[in-house]
Amino acid sequence: MGQSARRVIQSKDLKRFVEVDGLHKALVSIDSHHKKVHDGEIHQFSSTLDISSGGSMNIFIVTGSKNVHARFRGCVERITTTRLFEDPTTGGSPSSVGINQNRTSSVPSPKVRFSAGVAVLTTGTLLSVNVLNANDGDTQLFGSEEWILKPNTNYLFRIFNVASAAAQATGLVEFYEVIP
Repeated sequence: MGQSARRVIQSKDLKRFVEVDGLHKALVSIDSHHKKVHDGEIHQFSSTLDISSGGSMNIFIVTGSKNVHARFRGCVERITTTRLFEDPTTGGSPSSVGINQNRTSSVPSPKVRFSAGVAVLTTGTLLSVNVLNANDGDTQLFGSEEWILKPNTNYLFRIFNVASAAAQATGLVEFYEVIP
């Protein structure tokens, strides 16, 4: 099996390195999200909770002074819904920050704050609803609900258990600040 090789593509003042597959001579590429992980730009916050029947897990998000590109993902058991709200109010203020997915990067975490398990006083404006239908005991991954969040705004990511039994859920928010 052939090995990948780095090649230099140069024209005038532009010099780029590309990777070419040694077997098929095809250009090797990665998606922009993967590149942002390598560049140290992607941060994440996650929380796992056992949710009773009719109960929910809440992740409260407060954005900083810049737009935030966010991807909402997670795993659930049983039948659940996910909901995203804008401008909720809560009984506490978030203090957790995201962690950089490139553990060798020195890029600081964006000015986005999180908390899980806070008391929600009002949910705000409903932006999105997704229904997840996992069989009892199975785990279903949901993902790639992507949003550009407004600066200096509160958001609520909620996983609601509509099944007749308790279910474990993990909510994950991957994010980076959008540079205009």
